[in-house]
Amino acid sequence: MRHFKLNTGLITAAVASGLLFSASAQAGEPHTIKDWAQEAGKQISKKMSYSTISLRRNQTGATQFHVTVDRDGNILDQEMVTKTKYGLINSASKRALKNADFPELPSSYEGETLRFSLNMNYAIAADNRGMKRTGRVTGSSVNEQFSSSLRILDNPATAE
Repeated sequence: MRHFKLNTGLITAAVASGLLFSASAQAGEPHTIKDWAQEAGKQISKKMSYSTISLRRNQTGATQFHVTVDRDGNILDQEMVTKTKYGLINSASKRALKNADFPELPSSYEGETLRFSLNMNYAIAADNRGMKRTGRVTGSSVNEQFSSSLRILDNPATAE
């Protein structure tokens, strides 16, 4: 089954206070939880994919996970709290999370673990709807609209 990589420019990280930071936010603030969330979002983006079958069937949707990582960025716990009605998208989301290489938590973060909510959205641009009739979809002809976001679930007072 063929999969397509996602556009990393659509990653966003949301901190518990509700503020959104784009993946292109300033890199001049090293070692913050905000920087960690940006890098974690990039790692998810690198691993997300859209199967050719899902594209041909015009399958779209969003999944959500609650994830806990240790100080080294290893996943300790994950729970899929929102699924799509499409098994291929659900599987792609699980695979992206499993294969993500999360960074180490910043030294300024005091906790031993970090819990966050991860949303992965799968959409197809309107101008691609005619492609499914051709019987062939290639990566260069696909205009996917994907995004993911991270929301820190731990106490924001200890997250900075």
